[in-house]
Amino acid sequence: MKHAQRFSILIWAKGTSGQRGSVRTLYARVTVDGKRAEISLKRSIDACQWDAYAGKMKGRNSSTQGFNNYLNEVKTEVFSIYQDLSTKGEFISADMIKNKFLGTAEERHTLLETFKHHNQDYRKRIGVDIAKGTWVKFNTLETKLRSFVTQHLKKSDIYLKQLEYSFVSDFEYYLRTTEKTSSNTAMKYIRMMKKVLNDAVRKNWMDKNPFQAFKCSFRWPEKDVITWDELTIIIQRDFTIERLQLVKDYFVFCCFTGLAYVDVVNLKSSAVSVGIDGKRWLIF
Repeated sequence: MKHAQRFSILIWAKGTSGQRGSVRTLYARVTVDGKRAEISLKRSIDACQWDAYAGKMKGRNSSTQGFNNYLNEVKTEVFSIYQDLSTKGEFISADMIKNKFLGTAEERHTLLETFKHHNQDYRKRIGVDIAKGTWVKFNTLETKLRSFVTQHLKKSDIYLKQLEYSFVSDFEYYLRTTEKTSSNTAMKYIRMMKKVLNDAVRKNWMDKNPFQAFKCSFRWPEKDVITWDELTIIIQRDFTIERLQLVKDYFVFCCFTGLAYVDVVNLKSSAVSVGIDGKRWLIF
């Protein structure tokens, strides 16, 4: 469902520091969904000549009409910019309209573009300071984000500066309902997303991370601790299937050494040294 945005434009006279007496500078205030952007019209007017309610200059003479015609042209142009962006199906911000009116170029980064850039960087770092499993997890998150943006928001992408807190709460709901992920898995994905956006803030691609206030709450289940008697039973059990016997040996080895499974799998013979009386010892 397309999001209906609220748009308004107001011409108003604003007193600024350095101005004397009742002199006011005219601005066009553009508001989109409650967020404002002010455009200086580089015109000044005496406060007594300004009709704040009507948003125009008082009087009926030719100079006044010419001045008010200019203000109407400004409003017409701003509204035309809004309509043009709306027709293209873009999610519009007040700053976008301001920049287009002023003709200033703005480098705008999108969410999916940011993740693509991040994951390409991680892929190059696999085996250096990034594990392949970490890269796979971020790739999976990018896929789920792409599905959320295209299926839920009905957009091809979204600009970073358009992200709001509601996006992350909606994404969490999407993960749990549509993707059927567990609570902890959803929290891990959101924590990863916050990490990528924090990187974007450091690159000045966005002013702040709108998801920073979102607290990732995990529900860790209580884990049973194996007893010595239970471990002894496992040690004494012989499996006829070679694969199960290997799994048992890995498990028992991890219990006695405290090593993680991945460390045991990656263990090299160079880590083994011969000790006293021919016994072999592990060195790390």
